[in-house]
Amino acid sequence: EDEQFPAIIPETQQSYEPTCSATLQKIISRLPINFEEFTFVDLGSGKGRAVLVAMGHPFKKVVGVEYSEYYHKIACQNVQAYRQSQPEFCPVELIHGDAATFPIPSGNVVLYLFNPFQGDVFDRVLANLHESLQSGTQQIYLAYLNPQCRQAVERVSSFSLFYEMRSENPYKDLSIYYARAGSRLTP
Repeated sequence: EDEQFPAIIPETQQSYEPTCSATLQKIISRLPINFEEFTFVDLGSGKGRAVLVAMGHPFKKVVGVEYSEYYHKIACQNVQAYRQSQPEFCPVELIHGDAATFPIPSGNVVLYLFNPFQGDVFDRVLANLHESLQSGTQQIYLAYLNPQCRQAVERVSSFSLFYEMRSENPYKDLSIYYARAGSRLTP
């Protein structure tokens, strides 16, 4: 196995494309939140760029979840290097694991997706979001860049469209959804 490339990427996972830092800064700036009350979660965190951008905001915690061990290791190195130069950031947790089985944190969550997966994995993540709103998660802002599965999100009645931006370049399309505990919940 060549160490330069991940071995096998499931069919539901998209090709690697890093988040543009400026784009994520704009996304985060659109959120009407008190950062200290929210956990930022990047599912499909790749090499950790979105995690690094989120670390520049006073989130309660920043979490990155990546399926590829290769990208996860790079993300760990990137976060460690960043922390050495800027040690005063919020707590960060990087997880090598499957987004479909990741337990959504309780409290308030900003969930970031840059079209990291589709199909069954995406459906299971939506089911987990639904379940989390019944068992401890209070609010979720789902920031979805290049939202190829937006129809699946829109079928989950607990989510309402908070903000939308369309572009000539679909990689820059953005949908931000909002859900809160106690809203109508249909997976």
